[in-house]
Amino acid sequence: MTVNQLLCKERKKQHLSVRKLAEIIQIKYDYFVSKSTLNYIEQPGKGIDAKLLFILIDYYQLDIVKIQNIFLAEKNKKSSHKE
Repeated sequence: MTVNQLLCKERKKQHLSVRKLAEIIQIKYDYFVSKSTLNYIEQPGKGIDAKLLFILIDYYQLDIVKIQNIFLAEKNKKSSHKE
């Protein structure tokens, strides 16, 4: 599972539309994020802004070590494909 897939899964698990999540982030964290950005980061292999990632980790109450391990696994997978 990638971080992108995990974020999408968490949003759907909480029955949130992208629009509703954008509104929640704006209200709770005073941070504007567009619906298109939220859609973009849920696609496999797409990058995510660090601040937005930390906001989503906090909002979904995710384990930051789990996120770190997913990132490292993705990096190692990409590195092994280059060799």
